[in-house]
Amino acid sequence: MLIDILLLNSDFSLSRKIMLLLSKRNSVPFLQPSLKASSSSYRFVSDIIHVWNYSIPTILSFGIGPCSGKSTSLNNIFLSSFEQSCSSIYFQNTIDIDFGYGFLPLRSMSIADAHGSMKKTLLKTIHELFDGFLIHVKFEYLFNNIGTVMDQLTMIMMQEKYLLLIIRDVPKEINTDQTIIQLNKIIQNQKYQLTIIQDTSSDNHLQRSSLSSSEYPTLPAYFLPDISNQGDRINKNHVITLRNQILDQLPTQCIYTMDSIKKELKILMNDDYNKHLREVNQMIKPLTDKLFVTPLDEDCVSKYFPEYLQFVQLCELKLKSTRFNFYASENDADVYQVRQQIFELEAASQTGNQSLSVIFQVFLDILKASDLITCLELLSTQLKEERQRLVSTSDMATQLPIQKCFSLEVLWRNAIVCSQHQSSDIQKFLHKQYFDYIEAGYPFEIIDGDNFHFQHSFLFQSLMPFHNQRTLVISIIGPQNSGKSTLLNYMFGTLFDVRDGRCTRGIYGSFVKSNRTDYDYILLIDTEGLLGIEREDKEYDRRIVLFCLAVSHIVIVNMVGEVSATLQEMLKLCADSLDKIGATIIPRPIVHFILNQKADLNIDNNKAAIEKIINDLKREGLDKSIDIRKETFHTLPSAFQKEGQTLTSNPKLSNVVKTAPEFIECVHQLTGKILNPTDSSLRRTSEISDPLQWLSSSIAIFDTLQKFPDLTYYQDINERRIDNELREHIRNNLIKMFSSVYRDKLIVESLHKKEDEIKEIFLGLQSKIDKTARQDMENLFKLLKVPEPLRKRSQQFLNVQITEMLNALRTSTIAANEREKVKLLVRNGEGDLQKLIEDTIARGIQMSEDIAAQEFEKMYKTTTNYIQSKYIPQERLKQAMKHIYTNYNIYEKECLVEYAHIIDHLTLLTNLNETKVPINELEESLIIRFACLGYEHSSVSANHFNPTGTTIYSLDIINNLVYLNKELLRQKYYEFIDKPSPQRETNSRYKDNQSTQSKNPVIRIWDVAKGQFVDKKDNKDESHLTVKTIDQFQMHARQAIEKQKPVTLRESSIDERQMYLPISRIFKEVTQRIIKAMQGVEKNEVRQIRTELIQKIVGSINTLIIEIKTELSPFCLELSRQLKSTLHTCAIILLTKYYYDEQMNHFSETLAELQMKKNNLKTYFISVVVPNSST
Repeated sequence: MLIDILLLNSDFSLSRKIMLLLSKRNSVPFLQPSLKASSSSYRFVSDIIHVWNYSIPTILSFGIGPCSGKSTSLNNIFLSSFEQSCSSIYFQNTIDIDFGYGFLPLRSMSIADAHGSMKKTLLKTIHELFDGFLIHVKFEYLFNNIGTVMDQLTMIMMQEKYLLLIIRDVPKEINTDQTIIQLNKIIQNQKYQLTIIQDTSSDNHLQRSSLSSSEYPTLPAYFLPDISNQGDRINKNHVITLRNQILDQLPTQCIYTMDSIKKELKILMNDDYNKHLREVNQMIKPLTDKLFVTPLDEDCVSKYFPEYLQFVQLCELKLKSTRFNFYASENDADVYQVRQQIFELEAASQTGNQSLSVIFQVFLDILKASDLITCLELLSTQLKEERQRLVSTSDMATQLPIQKCFSLEVLWRNAIVCSQHQSSDIQKFLHKQYFDYIEAGYPFEIIDGDNFHFQHSFLFQSLMPFHNQRTLVISIIGPQNSGKSTLLNYMFGTLFDVRDGRCTRGIYGSFVKSNRTDYDYILLIDTEGLLGIEREDKEYDRRIVLFCLAVSHIVIVNMVGEVSATLQEMLKLCADSLDKIGATIIPRPIVHFILNQKADLNIDNNKAAIEKIINDLKREGLDKSIDIRKETFHTLPSAFQKEGQTLTSNPKLSNVVKTAPEFIECVHQLTGKILNPTDSSLRRTSEISDPLQWLSSSIAIFDTLQKFPDLTYYQDINERRIDNELREHIRNNLIKMFSSVYRDKLIVESLHKKEDEIKEIFLGLQSKIDKTARQDMENLFKLLKVPEPLRKRSQQFLNVQITEMLNALRTSTIAANEREKVKLLVRNGEGDLQKLIEDTIARGIQMSEDIAAQEFEKMYKTTTNYIQSKYIPQERLKQAMKHIYTNYNIYEKECLVEYAHIIDHLTLLTNLNETKVPINELEESLIIRFACLGYEHSSVSANHFNPTGTTIYSLDIINNLVYLNKELLRQKYYEFIDKPSPQRETNSRYKDNQSTQSKNPVIRIWDVAKGQFVDKKDNKDESHLTVKTIDQFQMHARQAIEKQKPVTLRESSIDERQMYLPISRIFKEVTQRIIKAMQGVEKNEVRQIRTELIQKIVGSINTLIIEIKTELSPFCLELSRQLKSTLHTCAIILLTKYYYDEQMNHFSETLAELQMKKNNLKTYFISVVVPNSST
């Protein structure tokens, strides 16, 4: 009754959803009593069309005449859960259907149970829907009403469907053979004959008895005694025998197609429902018609999804680019080729197609439907059905091609990508519809697991209505198939997709309204299963874990049984990485471990394992990063119980999977514990933000994970420590091996040698150094017991460092040789000129002055061409960037992005070189460019706010600030001190106005402070001002710094007047420190870039970062990792420019010197080879 009331009072979408949820574990109503008191008609439940299982036969069980116990028999035979006899009108003369969705594997038939006695008119109306019938009739009623019984049976027997007449309550004392003969004589008058199936022995052997005549159609029947005593062994055997008979004879395939069944169901439907369903299907059909032809015609894919295909290709290239290891064996040409393809695709995507692509257009039409949610639900169902038809269960977890990847997620992704080139009206419409979809409770994609992409901008705009809605974030992680989605669905009523295998790809979210006062919503985050066999990518798993720890207030670790050692190490490493991520994270998330599917629910019996996990974290100091206590460990029983398979079971009957009542009770208790308002650790999350702030932090963390693979590279913390030791050892060795004295000596020794000889020297040198360094590393590997992946990585790092340093040294040596050759050529005609003179004299050729001049020009051109061939600008620029990055990486590892992100700036350097503007004149443009990059993400990382541990903030501190905006801070500071009297305010204003134009900022602030306190007797200075709530001031400043954005942010200018932390000031400091470090002793002299100089510059920038951290620390802030990395990137680009200019200047000077002395050389040449020359 309750279900019917819910369905009657629900709209189209909700009633459908109720039926879907109900059908997963229960029978659903098909026929209900009429709502009209005066009517004896029935009411069909129209929503059943959405849950009907069209892939397996459906059998209708009904009774003729009074026949109790039918539902009980069905439950015993088919393990169903039909409601048993009661006097309610919601039981009598109704029909429920169990579609078997709760069986594993899926049961081979659906069972419909008709309560009460079946009327002929009703059977005539519905019999076309069913593939077979079980007819129950009492023995006594059959003998007395054979005509009535056969009248109903005739209609269904004419269709030659499966049919079994179950003759119930057969008296035990009757003579079976005589009864069969007597029955057949009666039925023979109806022109039918019975074939009686009976149990003849204790081994359940079946015997068929019938008349010998085969003149009439056969009606199979089964004699079933009174089995109301279900505990009786003989009765149980009767049930097993009947079950075997039915299962062995049931049809294995549907007689009717899905379309014909749906047609019959629509005839039975309510007219209004049918009309609405038709309208919805008409909205969906244009899209499905187009989509479902793509597997047969792949050309349609490029026609229907042009933008999305481009997007997928771009994502694939970006993933390939992030996997490039600068110190691995990838060819430089491959790296540059991938980057070039990315640039070209990004440029193409910027122009975009203004016209609407086919699938995007029809999807937009669906989004315009008045009943949007229902349209999307039915569309999702149809897509899933078609996908299941095309793709096997085993392949479902793999990466599917677009033409088979039918899902609502792909359609949303396509719409998001396509909308970027459409009008603002279309974009706003799409944002609104997506918000409506999310608000209705449906999961939405946060990180696209197929393309590893975060549609941050679209989500940000779509979630705008959640602005200022305080949101608690709870995420769940755990191995694949551990029941993460199921647990969230039972805990919070979410609708995450659930199935065996890999059902979640990437990361999804779902909002749940809160009834608490401390937050408005809960954002539930469901994640892809860890340790999955499809990906086999531990680094990807660690990224998911670290992302969830960084963005969640609560993280649920769901495990089957015990916490695996692999997951423990993964969690410890990611907790360690939280401190190194350098982006604003939710401080110290609470981590709850769920030991799932436990037979023993006593958590104390796991005390030793729990204490070990907690102690391991404390020993590593990780308890400061994540909150794990004994109280955050919980046990749960299995969510589902299997029934059905026993030694006497028929193998054709699957296990029924039922939700365990104990599980539901434990889940409700667990939810209360996790959201316990008295938990002090949960109460401290006072910095709960709204979804928009959360998104801004999340994208910064996502980008950080991509740019800094070392955060998730290592298997465990020990590997990270070993790698740091190895890097430090390599760094020290390189400094010793390539000292400035050694490099200068090598250059001097290689002077006056040919280029081939120099290359030969360096090859031999590299072989010798490689051998020595490799042996040294092997000894260290053994000492530290370094695992194989780390050995390979360290060796690659060392090899590249040695190779690049020798390459740079060889280039410098060859360049020095070229300069020396030119000097010799200019000074005394040696080199190529002398050789030309000697060859000319040896040939004894008499030359005129004209011919000699021509010979000289040829020689000169050959010489200059040779020099120019050694200096191809673009190649030199790439070599310069690689050389600087390699050397820079020796001294900076933590905040240096991968090389693939550095070469993104190659175009910038190329453009700067083409302008031929001196570096000191490029400073401003570099500052603006990198400041704009810095503002793409949050410039600061917020730590847990705990100002009590800092020095009391005062005006003295503000006055000594260098990087923070002291004027803004001072202005805000005054708002938090004791309010002065009106007279003092007037004095303050007067003095402030008098001094504004004439004094520098520090003196001006001093005067303002004195003016406010001029009539105080003790006349205390500003460093001793009494502050009413200093922590409130610090919190306010902290929030302002976190949210700050420039008034103007363009490539040509930045307006940071209202910025508490103007980061262009920081980049200016970076450039000035580098320019100062590059200045030589003499005026306009530029120092040569060597390893020692790079080390000094890296140290200077890290010192700058520490200085800024000191200014930010009172607000519990520090520079974000993204901004730190941009500072180092800026340094690398500027140093690359210096190094490139250094080489190009040598090249230009060499050519200039040749050009300047050309005439003198020419005159000398002619005088030597032309007799009696007048020159």
